[in-house]
Order: sequence, then C-alpha cells, then structure tokens
Amino acid sequence: MGAYLTDYEKGEILDFKEIYTVGHNCPDKIKGSPLGQYNSGYDDDKGDYQVRMLDHIAYRYEVKDKLGRGSFGQALKCFDHKTK
Repeated sequence: MGAYLTDYEKGEILDFKEIYTVGHNCPDKIKGSPLGQYNSGYDDDKGDYQVRMLDHIAYRYEVKDKLGRGSFGQALKCFDHKTK
C-alpha cells in the first residue's frame, strides 16, 4: 500500500482509524505538503478542492466523476469503498 501513497499521505494516513482505499489508480495525485499553500496544496487559490479523478477522499471514497459546481462548492460522484 505504501508504494501508492505520496510522502504527505504516508504521514496523514496515521490519523485515520480505518482505510478503505488509497487512490492507487489515480494517475495525477497531488503531492501535498504541510508547507503548501491552500490546504497543504489540495485547494486552489479560491479555496476550492482540486479534484483528481480516481483519487480518494478520506481514504474511503473514490472520485468517479464531477457532477457540477455552484456558489458553495462542488458536487462529485464517488464510490464508497466501505458500504460498496
């Protein structure tokens, strides 16, 4: 599993009690950094999460598609690896 994690994720994952997915199919993972601007590099300069297809959210959800965006956020279609 460690081969699929970025250096940032290798530290972050320790804060999670259960792991269901690590985004191992994501071809363009963001290489976060605690020193990175805007949520360790995961958000853009407007504060919006930079979505990557097939990456994970909270080591549980796998991003499958972007459904849309509005004034207060983005809508994503995700697969829940815990409940299937």
